[in-house]
Amino acid sequence: MAGQYTFGKSEKLTEKKIIDGLFGPVTHFKQYPLRLNLLPIEENIKWEYPAKVLIIVGKRSFKKAVDRNYQKRLIRETFRIHKSELYEAMGNSKYAIGIFRMGNTPLTYKELNEAMQLLLEKTIKHLKA
Repeated sequence: MAGQYTFGKSEKLTEKKIIDGLFGPVTHFKQYPLRLNLLPIEENIKWEYPAKVLIIVGKRSFKKAVDRNYQKRLIRETFRIHKSELYEAMGNSKYAIGIFRMGNTPLTYKELNEAMQLLLEKTIKHLKA
């Protein structure tokens, strides 16, 4: 795996078909203000990383693009810091991950970081079970 604490273009989910699958019946975990959808992918896909991630902050929640982008940037940063534990739990399996921001109150990095930690702990527990 390339840099442990990076979040490059190859980790971003861009395949329309897989993105549509994230909005169907999938395993999901919630930790306010975040929700994580987990979609297993067939083994024959050649991805550099065990997962590709999609981060969504709704326009209804944050009207201004500046606010949406700031919240996305914070979520991306918290995921980048904690992803190595998640990737270890995934092993050789491949997953598509959708991280959705719920609620409409702007939160600080510290609050989102705590929520991301708890959310990834729940996900890791599920993957190991």
